[in-house]
Amino acid sequence: MSSAVARAKGASDGGASESTGATQAGTKGESHTAAQLVSKLAVAAVCGAIFGTAIHKSGVFSVEVLRDQFNFTNETMLKVWLLGIAVPVARR
Repeated sequence: MSSAVARAKGASDGGASESTGATQAGTKGESHTAAQLVSKLAVAAVCGAIFGTAIHKSGVFSVEVLRDQFNFTNETMLKVWLLGIAVPVARR
């Protein structure tokens, strides 16, 4: 957007928009291509699928496991949470 158009737009909306030259993609002037956005979405989808599979395989969502967890007779959920905390800590 040219500076003249930005000034005109700023004047037409009462100066609510700034003409700092920042792109619409980010607040710091970052612009992302469609390929980068698709790549980020694909990574998020893969991570979500892995997480969902791990939760399903561990069985932490089952009523019996939840009940036993609250009765302190089954530590399955505790193990999953501790593993989830340990992995990012170990990566530092």
